[in-house]
Amino acid sequence: MSQASLFTTGAGGQSPGDGVPKISFIIVHYRTPDLLRACLASIASSAASLPHEVLVIDNAPLDEEAQRISSEHPRAIYRRNEQNLGFGRAVNQGLAAGRGDCFLVLNPDVEVRPGSVEALLDRMGRDPTIGIAAPKLLNPDGSLQHSCRTFYTLPVFLLRRTFLGRLWPNHRILREHLMLDYDHEETREVDWCLGASLLVRRRAVEDVGPMDERFFLYFEDVDWCYRMRARGWKTVYHPASIMVHRYGRESARRPGKGLLIHLASTFRYYEKWSFVLYWLKRRSSTIRKMILVLSDFAAVNLAFASAYLARHLSGAIFEKPMFGVGRYARLLVFTNAVALVALALAGMYRSRRREEGGEQLLGAARAIAATALIMMASTFLFATPVYSRAVVIVFLPLALLYILLFRAAIFRAQGSVRSRRLHLRRIGLLAPPADAEEMRRRLDRDPHLGWEILPLTNTAAVLAVPRGGEPASIEEATLLWVQDERIAEVVIFEDWSEAAPAALIERLTGAGIPVRLVPRLRASLRHGARMGDFLGMPALQVSGFRLAGRSWEKRILDTAAALTALALFLVPFLLARGGAALLGRGTLRRELIGRNGKRLCVGALAGRWPGGFLLTAVREYPTLLLWLRGEWSMVGIHPFEAAAWDALPEAYRRFPPDAPPGWITLAGPAARTTEERCAANLEYVGRWSLALDGSLLLDRLRRRKGER
Repeated sequence: MSQASLFTTGAGGQSPGDGVPKISFIIVHYRTPDLLRACLASIASSAASLPHEVLVIDNAPLDEEAQRISSEHPRAIYRRNEQNLGFGRAVNQGLAAGRGDCFLVLNPDVEVRPGSVEALLDRMGRDPTIGIAAPKLLNPDGSLQHSCRTFYTLPVFLLRRTFLGRLWPNHRILREHLMLDYDHEETREVDWCLGASLLVRRRAVEDVGPMDERFFLYFEDVDWCYRMRARGWKTVYHPASIMVHRYGRESARRPGKGLLIHLASTFRYYEKWSFVLYWLKRRSSTIRKMILVLSDFAAVNLAFASAYLARHLSGAIFEKPMFGVGRYARLLVFTNAVALVALALAGMYRSRRREEGGEQLLGAARAIAATALIMMASTFLFATPVYSRAVVIVFLPLALLYILLFRAAIFRAQGSVRSRRLHLRRIGLLAPPADAEEMRRRLDRDPHLGWEILPLTNTAAVLAVPRGGEPASIEEATLLWVQDERIAEVVIFEDWSEAAPAALIERLTGAGIPVRLVPRLRASLRHGARMGDFLGMPALQVSGFRLAGRSWEKRILDTAAALTALALFLVPFLLARGGAALLGRGTLRRELIGRNGKRLCVGALAGRWPGGFLLTAVREYPTLLLWLRGEWSMVGIHPFEAAAWDALPEAYRRFPPDAPPGWITLAGPAARTTEERCAANLEYVGRWSLALDGSLLLDRLRRRKGER
């Protein structure tokens, strides 16, 4: 369905004007029907001679009043949103549906005076570099409303949004920001104007893009004007056009939800465009490592303090006296150094290490075990003072515990920030349109990554930037785009353009921008490819998978678990089978796809059974025999029905994963389509490790606990 077809037309179902309108009025309505009526009436009386259309987007359809009012306007087109989508998103709906050469974004509390629209159109027509033109706004009493401003800076934020503004209400910074000393009868280029009334050129929207929908309310106008300037378009204040603005954004000043939304938008704007935060974002990986190192350092020392305190408090049960803290100083320094090095060697500071509990537990346990071995060996190899064994024995498990707890707190805080989209790492995606769309879908399924993708699907978009002259090359144009958009990292698909990516990579990395290259062979590489070195030349190294289906550790664990379950659940299974026989229920047999596409015949008790491991073990007791043969596992790939085999993607059927099916899979309930389950199966094979199995098992147990 096209955007335009989502709207209903005005009175009599007439088309809004004959032919293509010159201007599209876009009004976002929210619970102000009286103001909407007055706004529409002012448009009808002042712009009757202009070929135009009026798009009314209702963000709060409490009743039919707004639609009824719109229907009285012959050129109004009404759209109802089922919920409040935010100002920017609603405006973008109007931009997508509007047919005019220009868009006049209007608040419903604006009264359009005769000649004001023509004046804006005339000013924009005389200067093709104008992207936005704004009128002079008056208060209802006729006084001037200061509607043009300079861009926000940190001092302006502090004076406008904190108590400092009350202390210095006439500070020079505030006067300059509000342009209080500027003659508002003069037309001039400004930084930005209030979004209550903005005339926007269609060409500028196509070049810059619509409003940023991350701003629910407030600051979307500032952001839009900022992006216009970054792309070379002017924002012009034109006082020959006069409109009346009845509303002074009181909600942004009074304590309450409106103020909170305003503060959130303020922070989001600063987060988006602040050079300081941009600089920090580009070094977020290093900062994260530093935080983890400091956290581990604190955990190790807190563990020692706890162990020492425990030994001190339990002194009565020991025969030997308690040694002073000073005796442990050398040991503590040595232990700190060894523990941090061991954690680093265990990969606990790698930026791409996963944050799942199993991965963290395994890595930290390895590091602490290595630390313990080195500490014990040092007492034999070197002349060391005598220490309390109790302190050392208690210290090691406490160190492991504190490290995991501290890291969990850090990851939780990091996840909280990501979930609120307050810290998004902006990724420039130079990819063909189909791949860019696929990346968007993948990111939607994994929002906790904290990434924001800005796709660039062809070179024409950056080469067409009106910067007073054509950029020297695609490399320079792309670098300008990256800097304008505050992009922290660039991902280049090798087949993005006809030009070889080597020069582009060199230019971007030379400017300090990290780059990832997705090769043309990506469909064949699947998982596990790493860049390596071959006789001094960089080489893409595709390692053989550590196959879950051929792992002797996994086989031992599955065999032990199966033998235990066979013994524990034999009697419950026989009782359940006997009860099922009395009820006339037999055994259900299903044909599934196992490892390497092999067909498996799996038996289970028929009937509806609730979830849970214990009941699953009883119901699917016959499957435990498959565990002994290595054809099934507690954690494995998603088992497809054999009847659905022909419907699976051809690439999947050609190279089916070499891993056993399992009760717990990486696909989980989030994967709803066949393609998503196939992708999850392939990812499981590529990432498989015992730690991954442990993480999936823990995650399943947590979800079961949450469901209860």
